[in-house]
Amino acid sequence: MLASAEADRFLTARGDLAGVQQRLLLESIVIPNARCAYGRDNHFAAVTDPDAFRRLVPLVDYEQLRPAVERVARGEDGVLTVERPTTLFKTSGSLAAPKLVPVTPSLIRDKARAFGIFWHLIHRAHPTLKTGKWIANFGDAGRSERSAGGLDVASETTFWNRRMQGLQSWSGWPLPAVLRTLDNSDLRYFAVSRLAMASSLHGIMCLNPSTLLLLCRTMERHVPLLVRAIADGALGYPGHVPSDVADQLRPYLQPDPVRARRLERDLAGSTRLELTRVWPELELVVCWQSQIVAPHLRQLEPYLAGVGRRDYITQASECIMAIPTADGASGGQLAYTSHFFEFIPEASIESPRPVTRFAWELEAGRVYELVVTTSGGLYRYRIGDCFRVKGFAGQVPVVEFLYRTGKTSSITGEKLTEYQVLEAARRAVGDGAVAPLEFLCFPRSGPDPHYGLLLSWPGGSASPEAAAPGRPLERWLARFDAQLMAINPEYGDKRSSGRLGSVVGLVVGEGGFDAYRRELAQTGVSEDQVKLGVLSRKLDLDAGLPVQRAIHARDGL
Repeated sequence: MLASAEADRFLTARGDLAGVQQRLLLESIVIPNARCAYGRDNHFAAVTDPDAFRRLVPLVDYEQLRPAVERVARGEDGVLTVERPTTLFKTSGSLAAPKLVPVTPSLIRDKARAFGIFWHLIHRAHPTLKTGKWIANFGDAGRSERSAGGLDVASETTFWNRRMQGLQSWSGWPLPAVLRTLDNSDLRYFAVSRLAMASSLHGIMCLNPSTLLLLCRTMERHVPLLVRAIADGALGYPGHVPSDVADQLRPYLQPDPVRARRLERDLAGSTRLELTRVWPELELVVCWQSQIVAPHLRQLEPYLAGVGRRDYITQASECIMAIPTADGASGGQLAYTSHFFEFIPEASIESPRPVTRFAWELEAGRVYELVVTTSGGLYRYRIGDCFRVKGFAGQVPVVEFLYRTGKTSSITGEKLTEYQVLEAARRAVGDGAVAPLEFLCFPRSGPDPHYGLLLSWPGGSASPEAAAPGRPLERWLARFDAQLMAINPEYGDKRSSGRLGSVVGLVVGEGGFDAYRRELAQTGVSEDQVKLGVLSRKLDLDAGLPVQRAIHARDGL
């Protein structure tokens, strides 16, 4: 009932965007925190409207807030909020070491309301999913620790997983909690496959499409083993299973020869696993749909034939940005009932003193960097995410994530952005040029500095021509390099003058990308939060990875 009321308010208040935002800013954020150290230093008591807030309170990024966050982590009260934080969310960090984000009970309530709106709208569009079976967030659970001041430190995924543990006994969530704590990812994905395939399934939810892709590949690779295990009531994992894990999973492993025969029949003769062959009732997959994960979404397409898709709620550890309200689209309506938002026009992002616009001052088609103010103690915080305004729902902007402002790379002043890399890859397809399934651009050193592209081809093959003869990948690399020169004039100038060499493709297959993801996950965040993207500034990133073949873009000319 509460989620229904919040959803109705979210949809009906869209004609009073400025009023809702102003009341939220003053009544829920500024006035309650006027007595904290940050509020006193920045004259919160004098803030009477959004213009005064914008005038009196400075724009900040995380590094400017780091000293205050460190005080919070040491246990000092009243630093960023009057309300005492209970948790520090540990984020993966796009540019440096993981960040710690203070979390107050008010911030959790704001986020929980947004999640309630999101799921209520899904259930309104798909009524059967309200009581159907789901598997959700089946990557690793992550670990928690304690700060010097005794605050819980964990990824946001870990935090919510602990809150949801009570649901593990509900028949709608068929996966036992023990699976989330398995460090052996091969065993975890095999066990998820085994338990999920043994019953009907109506919905799948995970943040990162790469997580779902790994599950699909695991199922596809082990179909005979999994079907036999379902028939026998065994786990069926071909490797070692710790005895305590085996004991906890045993109650879930009942023999079901009827289910096994049906799976064997429906999967027979299929060259590619389609999830609806396993679960005819599967109605919806919920995961990120933004352009930044397009390489993974393309790889998922054959598995998800006939299955609806909805973008996951657009969020970061710091805040909720947008709430998707329909299937089949990237992004959603600005989360205007959760936090207070400002926006920096794309042309002003690099300005030393950018002027922000309020949510009711945006233009359709324009790109902006998002600035957020929350009840968790972030005020006029430059989160570093850039969004395109796709249109409006009433007065509320419908926004789509495009790229990270800091996600740039420069060898000699060319300053490539993630969006430019994505756009060059998109334009490069055609005329016999076939794109890889997954790619990651990064700088490489040597006498002829250039950009490298880690590449994955179907099945991890080092020979794309086996799937599409005629040097399709070489042509794609050559077109990619040319498009990058056209999109980024500085890159074009430095390529033409010989200061940068042509792009070199490095085929690593699926295993190489999985190895790199595991390396990133060693920072202590959960798998779901590892944001690989398509551009890294890490020099010679390929060192130590299993490169199978190097291809020069100039060879495709």
